[in-house]
Amino acid sequence: MEPINKPTNVRQAIWWTIKCLLGLGSIRDGSICWFSRTFFDVHDYPLDKGGSGYPDHFFSHQCPSCNKSFFI
Repeated sequence: MEPINKPTNVRQAIWWTIKCLLGLGSIRDGSICWFSRTFFDVHDYPLDKGGSGYPDHFFSHQCPSCNKSFFI
């Protein structure tokens, strides 16, 4: 398991928080995984949000970036 990316400064932490609250976060920059670990889970079914790309409801997904299991 790769370590979760962390913001390098306060400004980036604020930006990542805003991005995730607005639904614009991504696993590519690590913002989704960091926010989900720090506050509440925002992983979702799109590929850039950690899912398989298919809106499989009532199914447990696993994020390829942080290996966190999440349920939709």
